[in-house]
Amino acid sequence: MKKIHIALLLAAIALPIGTLVVANNVQTNLHKGVADQCHHNGYHYEAKVPTENDFGWQEFWACCECGQQFLTQPEEGHWEDRDYSLMTGTMTSSHIAYLAPVTHGIDGDYWLDDPFED
Repeated sequence: MKKIHIALLLAAIALPIGTLVVANNVQTNLHKGVADQCHHNGYHYEAKVPTENDFGWQEFWACCECGQQFLTQPEEGHWEDRDYSLMTGTMTSSHIAYLAPVTHGIDGDYWLDDPFED
């Protein structure tokens, strides 16, 4: 009798976890399929160089149809240039094009001021 209770308990725990894993895989594959089949239509944003006090971003393209964002222009699609002041949403550190604020000296490819200046 104890073995049956343990087996039922394990099944009760495994079933919801398995369901979540399968649902997540289906959702990921559906999103990927939509992006692959999308005839992109969206906006192109020029790069904004980060400063010591403010973040920036790389040049990127954002599709309004599938929600994907690209660092290189996709071969197909219609893109309108858009000023960053009209950008909807918030640029966060998890965005594909996000560039963190820079510090004095070398930070990646950015120089804020010359450390060898007299």
